[in-house]
Amino acid sequence: YYTGIIFEVTAPGMPGSIASGGRYDTLISRLGGKDASACGGSLGIERILPLLQQAESDSYAQVDVAVTVMDQDFSSETFRLAAEIRRSGVRTGVYLGTSGKFAKQMKWANEQGARFCVIYGAAERDAGTVTLRDMATGDQDQVPFDQAPEELARRCA
Repeated sequence: YYTGIIFEVTAPGMPGSIASGGRYDTLISRLGGKDASACGGSLGIERILPLLQQAESDSYAQVDVAVTVMDQDFSSETFRLAAEIRRSGVRTGVYLGTSGKFAKQMKWANEQGARFCVIYGAAERDAGTVTLRDMATGDQDQVPFDQAPEELARRCA
């Protein structure tokens, strides 16, 4: 009953397909209706639901490093630092919200699944450092600003 392109979606570890469909240009007339071009698809809900439940239970980190923006005046330095961390091969996200509140940015970093958070505020700028926070333990230490990308690459390896 397919008359043109067809598709089938499979998932690793799942028997059969979880979705399929395609063109059915002659199906309606075969069933007694007027000849009409058609396309359609189906979802195997009973196969998709277990995959969704598994995905929810798996902890998936979107980034390895979350970079805070404690003051908008430091945003150019913060974005430049994030780019350098990315170049060192580390998945990095930058807080894009409007709040400069520390607690809100730590909550965001935690929601991203970040292993480390880079804190760069006035004290760090004056000292030429960044604060690296281990999100699992809460431990923090100071690292020279220009050495942060290399240090994070080492810690995330």
